[in-house]
Amino acid sequence: MKMSLIFFYILLTSCFFVAEITAQVNKTTLAKIGNEFISAAEYKNRFELMPHLNPGEPDIDSVKLNFLYTLISEKLWAIEARSIGLGNMDIVKYSLNSLKKILVRDALFKLEVINKFEISDEDLNEGINKSLTALNMNVISSTDSSVVFKLYKSFSSSVAFDSAFAKNDSAYQSNNVQINFGSLKDEYIESELYKMDSNNVSVPFHYQDGWFIFKLIGRTPITLDEQQLKELRKNVKQTIKERRSMNVGNTYLQHLLAGVRVNADEKIGKSLAEKIIQRITINAKLIEGSDSSKIFLSESDIYQMMDEFGEDTLAMNFILFDENPVSLKEFFYDLIQTTFSVRSTERNRILSALSSTIKYLIRQELITREGYRLGLQNLPEITADLKIWEDNFLSQVFKNRFLDSTEVNDEEVFQYFQKRNGEASNLQVNIIEILCKDLGKVESILNEMQNGVSFEQLAIKYSERESTKNKNGEFGWFSVDSFGDIGKNAATMEVGEIFGPILTPDGYSLFKLIGKKKIEKPSVETFEKLKSQLTIDAKANKLSNTFDSFTSRLAKKYGVTIYSSALKNLSTTEINMFTYRYIGFGGVLTAFPFTSPWYNWAKKNKSEIEILP
Repeated sequence: MKMSLIFFYILLTSCFFVAEITAQVNKTTLAKIGNEFISAAEYKNRFELMPHLNPGEPDIDSVKLNFLYTLISEKLWAIEARSIGLGNMDIVKYSLNSLKKILVRDALFKLEVINKFEISDEDLNEGINKSLTALNMNVISSTDSSVVFKLYKSFSSSVAFDSAFAKNDSAYQSNNVQINFGSLKDEYIESELYKMDSNNVSVPFHYQDGWFIFKLIGRTPITLDEQQLKELRKNVKQTIKERRSMNVGNTYLQHLLAGVRVNADEKIGKSLAEKIIQRITINAKLIEGSDSSKIFLSESDIYQMMDEFGEDTLAMNFILFDENPVSLKEFFYDLIQTTFSVRSTERNRILSALSSTIKYLIRQELITREGYRLGLQNLPEITADLKIWEDNFLSQVFKNRFLDSTEVNDEEVFQYFQKRNGEASNLQVNIIEILCKDLGKVESILNEMQNGVSFEQLAIKYSERESTKNKNGEFGWFSVDSFGDIGKNAATMEVGEIFGPILTPDGYSLFKLIGKKKIEKPSVETFEKLKSQLTIDAKANKLSNTFDSFTSRLAKKYGVTIYSSALKNLSTTEINMFTYRYIGFGGVLTAFPFTSPWYNWAKKNKSEIEILP
């Protein structure tokens, strides 16, 4: 299945979208693994809303089957991980607890905000009518309300408005500002502006951090075709939903949080601040020369800080609730789910950002506790969502044990080289790669790509692979038998195509094929020259074979049954999407966990799988 441009489109979706899709799919079972099942609903959501990489497959049925094999592999490893007690590890328990909090907050948002309002046909039609007209405005603004009201009182005509700015250094004037439906977050102000007649001047409005006076210059009609009108209707509904959600949500939170005051332990907070300042300073040096405007605290940074504190300090209470205070360890795992970034290494700015983050996480904890009080953690949809994440996380933790223990000696490397020479392709490729250790950065990269930023520029800005940083992400020529799945996928691509993200031992890789050629097969004499890379490839090959063999043994141990007709009859889209869901009361989460393709185990050992019609 080939495409002229192979990359995953980011879809930023609201928290309601996934649930709507799930409701459309019945509970048909596609596969049985031990006593567990993969339903059509889970499969469809994960297939359509997260990437599935299958270059070179002849048809959609093969792609769908490979994806099912991948999910089966994940379930098998998760079942075995539970059986040997990996679910009791702190990293599993605390990570899932933080994720559960997010899901509970989202459920509370639906209960107390989304269910509290309706969008009528009248609301929708009014929004559509406004969307078909743009308002052309001149605007005077100031952060000082007295300045704005003094100016307003001085206006005797529209001419006075136009000349007022020249006499007031503390006010700002912007001319020919276009306002469309949805431009302003404040629905009331927008509604008042749309009621105005040409050349009229508005009363002063407080909006965000300032005060504003508007003068309507004129209106510009907007003409749309039938398809654009259909899209407009969806956009208008979403805008109204977001506005009503914000208004109802703010009112709800004001009531919930009124008079509540929770502090953090000052001594621990100071130690935490020093460690974060140190990490941010190090990370800033790593991106020197880049035009990146933000310095991030990564997940690995947080784990390193946890190691530095030690178990005794991590067990201490940090967020001092009267009942069930939050330990420093729990705070750290919640912090992982919150993007912490600053634009400067200046000490006071980092301290200010940390203070804001602590306040935000205290607020989120208060909201979570209200959700728990209402018993939302027991909702079937939360239990089902959490089980999917738990399976994915357990399988990754289990596989990491193999990563840490797999080594190759010189003899194994040479044997791998000889075997590869006997089977080697004479195809070489060259790529430019963007490697990121955190999946969250992929969103920024693909958004910028969609906005026209070249892949080459993004590689210079974002790539974290040390060996290619000084070459602007370019690898140089290498055999397609090298670099694991990167080489395999590059072999099936055309020059100019982009592929990814794909999970590699070094992070998430997104790459562009810039060259492809055939050469004579390498001779044994080249072994020493290639030994460094061959060692990496030999280890990856050994690990891959170990994973395949172990997955097959698990399939035999627990039993795997696939219902082929149910899979074939399941309707799916062929568009790859990398989907996020916005969480009620703040936060963002990938719609479903990302799973690297892992299906060759099934092709090697089909006898371990029972396939039924």
